Amino acid sequence: MIVESMQQLSKGQLPDAAAIEQTAEKESTQAVIPWFVYFIKINPDAYWSKLKIPVLAINGTKDLQVISKENLAGIKASLEKAKNKKFEIVEFPNLNHLFQEAKTGTIEEYGQLEQTIAPQVLDKMSSWILNR
Repeated sequence: MIVESMQQLSKGQLPDAAAIEQTAEKESTQAVIPWFVYFIKINPDAYWSKLKIPVLAINGTKDLQVISKENLAGIKASLEKAKNKKFEIVEFPNLNHLFQEAKTGTIEEYGQLEQTIAPQVLDKMSSWILNR
């Protein structure tokens, strides 16, 4: 999933080999942490498919931690399985995992961005809440 997302980036957007190696090393050490093992084993459909309450599911297209198309499609399928008619799925172009306007979406980029959260996300969230 991450590889597919990175393949969509232009040459100038790709992190260098050292950054990729550092990220891979960091991620591999997490694989033995109990919380991470639980996180990998969990089936979110077991929970999403039971929700009857209103849901706003959002993702950014530059999110390399949670791939937006797959994540949102899974959430939608689970909510439909629950026969939940009170949900909205929104994919925000060019936003990273933290809903910041991003060039690469890499974790290393997070600290380089001044924006806390993109205004369009705040607008969507507030209007969605106010319309409930």
